[in-house]
Amino acid sequence: METPCSNADRDLFAAFTTVTIGDGKKAKFWESSWLNGLRPKDVAPKIFEISKRKACLVSKALDNNSWISQIDTSQGLSLDHIQEFAALWGMLQEVTLSLDRKDMIL
Repeated sequence: METPCSNADRDLFAAFTTVTIGDGKKAKFWESSWLNGLRPKDVAPKIFEISKRKACLVSKALDNNSWISQIDTSQGLSLDHIQEFAALWGMLQEVTLSLDRKDMIL
């Protein structure tokens, strides 16, 4: 059963919270504000739109960069897609999971 929240509710929650990543097993890759206080879906909205697994956890998405394999390129990619991908990729290069800590919402 899903929580009774609208997209506006989720956006408001994300704007006022920051998720500190530990092991990445609780935070959602696209929906949580764990990437320097931002949600990856806000950094790369066009990539989010064509992602097949929008509810993937950070730990799963970062494992062997599996988030990349979930991008549906069947319709082709625009320059905007490529620019957003590059921006997100660059930010993700700074991320290291801490397997001895759990994710925290602040």
